[in-house]
Amino acid sequence: MIGKGIMSGHYVVVESTRQAKHSDMFVALVDGYDATLKTML
Repeated sequence: MIGKGIMSGHYVVVESTRQAKHSDMFVALVDGYDATLKTML
């Protein structure tokens, strides 16, 4: 997310929702433990 100005060590505040729409940024859980920030295409 460097292109979005989110660098290593930054905090990201998220809102819980059941769906992501086109161009939304979202947190994806990997193996139910690790998290990664992605953009919906």
